[in-house]
Amino acid sequence: KIHNAVCKYGRIVERRVYFEYQKLTGANKLLHSSRMDLSGFDLVNTPTRNKKESLDKKIIADILTFAWDSSQRNSKWKPCIVLITSDGDYSYTL
Repeated sequence: KIHNAVCKYGRIVERRVYFEYQKLTGANKLLHSSRMDLSGFDLVNTPTRNKKESLDKKIIADILTFAWDSSQRNSKWKPCIVLITSDGDYSYTL
């Protein structure tokens, strides 16, 4: 469903999942990371060091880097970023 909704804006270049690997426990650690990896997502381990802002800053930096790099490679191609989150902190970034 997500693929169908976003493919009209262009081809999907990157798919990432940001998470803190150390917070996953037991069998879930291997199971969740394996499923996401097999689904074609890049797994980005982002240790928060007990600060939520660490993850936020990593995502925002990656969004800005992707947008800048994409626009520099091809001036006719406009990057489109789709961020799926329940966190409203990213609304100003987009």
